[in-house]
Amino acid sequence: YAEMAKKESDPDAPPNLLGPHRLGKGLSGIKLAYIATGCTSAHVVALGADGETFTWGRNDAGQLGHGDMITRPGPERVSALTGKAISSA
Repeated sequence: YAEMAKKESDPDAPPNLLGPHRLGKGLSGIKLAYIATGCTSAHVVALGADGETFTWGRNDAGQLGHGDMITRPGPERVSALTGKAISSA
């Protein structure tokens, strides 16, 4: 399960994802073609084989693409990209 944790050095900092992540809950039954994340695991993008896009993690600047700034602890489909031809992240 993707878990969230506050940085110990700065309790007011947004949380980072703890790793490694288990993707089953939000992506069960979905064949993945690509997963992108950085070395800090602050946020993740996963592309389904059919082009669906899922994101989760920190979202303090709206970088997850959901139209808000809510941090998400697990994968959520990016509805704004539905029907778009997405091939990499």
